[in-house]
Amino acid sequence: LFRSMALNNETRSLGLANTTPPFYLAGAGQVGFSPNGQFLIATNKSSTSSYEVFSVGFGGDLSSAATVTAADNAVPFSFTFDSQGRLVATEASNSSVSTYSIGASGSLTFVGTVSDGQAALCWISSAQGYFFGSNAGSGDVSSFGETAGGVPTLLNAKAAIAHPGTTDSAVSPDGAFLYVESGG
Repeated sequence: LFRSMALNNETRSLGLANTTPPFYLAGAGQVGFSPNGQFLIATNKSSTSSYEVFSVGFGGDLSSAATVTAADNAVPFSFTFDSQGRLVATEASNSSVSTYSIGASGSLTFVGTVSDGQAALCWISSAQGYFFGSNAGSGDVSSFGETAGGVPTLLNAKAAIAHPGTTDSAVSPDGAFLYVESGG
């Protein structure tokens, strides 16, 4: 038996201030939990180009305010995590992947970044220790690895061809297939 209960007073503002078109750059790119469930993370794209991290307390209560960390590159979009629990995020302004370690307070510490030289790296998925970034502008998928210390490395700037305007990606549960949703 599963019973769902709404949490009282658990609405939090992300401080989105950009109301200038294009609007798709103004909002949150992704909201998700850290692998250990201790943090709720939101990317705040061009409004503040930051990561907002809320601590998750007993019973699912969120901290009253986020710990805000500026992205190393502008327009943080989506994220996943590596095997060590580091945040692995796309930053669309220069089509890069950046990694951050998450501190006990929710602060993010920059580890490293690499650009794929393509256009608008927005979506990222991981499988079998590799990361796959969908480039919405150039219509291709790049593949990335990572050093033992968590610094991302570019493996192939054009590992696969997609259609411009990709809107998301996912990996099959066995890690054998990558699916990229095309905006075209």
